[in-house]
Order: sequence, then C-alpha cells, then structure tokens
Amino acid sequence: MSAENEIADSSSSGSEMEQDTPLKHKSGFKGEGDDIMPNLPPIVKKRVKALKKLLVSQTDVDTKFYTELHVLECKYHKEYLAYYNKRSDIVQGNYEPTEEECDFPSDEEDDVKDLSTDMEGKVKLEESKVNDGIVDSTSDKLKGIPDFWLTILKNTSLISDMIQPHDEPILSHLTDIKVYLLEEPMGFALEFHFSLMNGLPILY
Repeated sequence: MSAENEIADSSSSGSEMEQDTPLKHKSGFKGEGDDIMPNLPPIVKKRVKALKKLLVSQTDVDTKFYTELHVLECKYHKEYLAYYNKRSDIVQGNYEPTEEECDFPSDEEDDVKDLSTDMEGKVKLEESKVNDGIVDSTSDKLKGIPDFWLTILKNTSLISDMIQPHDEPILSHLTDIKVYLLEEPMGFALEFHFSLMNGLPILY
C-alpha cells in the first residue's frame, strides 16, 4: 500500500470516528440530567444558579398563596354546610323536595345523562322490587335516593377503579360523606356514615 493510500485511509477513519463521537455542546444549555452543569461555561453556570435561587424564593410566595387559599376555603365551607345537610336529608329520605325544588332540566340532557342513567337504573331496580312484592311500597324502606353514594363513587374517575365487587354491598349502605376543613394545622378530615347492614353497624 502506498503512503498516499495510507494517509487517505487514516483520514477516512478519523472522519468516521468524529461522526461516531457525540458532540459536546460546551457553549449551550444541552444535555441530560447531571451531564448538563459540568459542560456549561462558568458564566452560564452562575446564571443557572440564579434561576435556582429565584425558584426557591418563589416557593415562599406559593406557601403564602396556599395558606390564604385554605383560609378562604374554610370561610366558604361554613356557608356550604347548609347545602350539604339538605343534600343528606334528601338522599336519606328525611326530606321530600317540593315541586319547585325538583324543577330542573330533563335528565336526558347530555351534561347529566351518564350519571342520571345509572341512578335511574338503581331507582327502577328498587321500583321493580316493590312491584314484585319484595319490598312493601307502604313501608319506609324505599325512600330517598337508593345507592346514591355508591353511584357517585363509581362515576368518579379517581375512585372508580379502586372499587371492587366485594366493596359494593358495603358502599350501598353509605348514607353520607362529610368533610371537615381544619384551619390549624391545615388539612381536612372525611367522615363516612353508614346505615345498618343486616341489623349490625359497619365498622371501618
């Protein structure tokens, strides 16, 4: 092989090696994970540190925002209680809403169709029990909205997947869910109310 060919081969190999070797962007903000900072010029590193410090300072504002937001939630939660209590009375059959209170757009409308269809099925099931003589229509067993909370939970995307078939008989006895907002320390508590199951209280 001639010297010229050796030089050409050497040049070609060097070119291929350069193509196979990843380029290091020492002058730009590129890379992944821990590989970014070491490859940055000192002046850029200082600016990145300034951004980190700025972000930490921003969390102080976030803390103040969520603290004030929680106080506001606690304030209006007290005004919601009257609505929650009335809802509970209707669901449990302790209060029968008036015709005026029932004057609401048809359940066939799209915005409530899915939930109302499921709820309607529950009511029809209870009505069929009455018609078949399984439940005495003159008794107080058919009152309120049957399986209200079970239906709500099964139609809530964050919860529905967690409900297993063996949970449903218990959740069908769920009569109310109450929420209590705690001002200090910030937080909330949920209180679940169940009716008797086979004459016995449900322990949870």
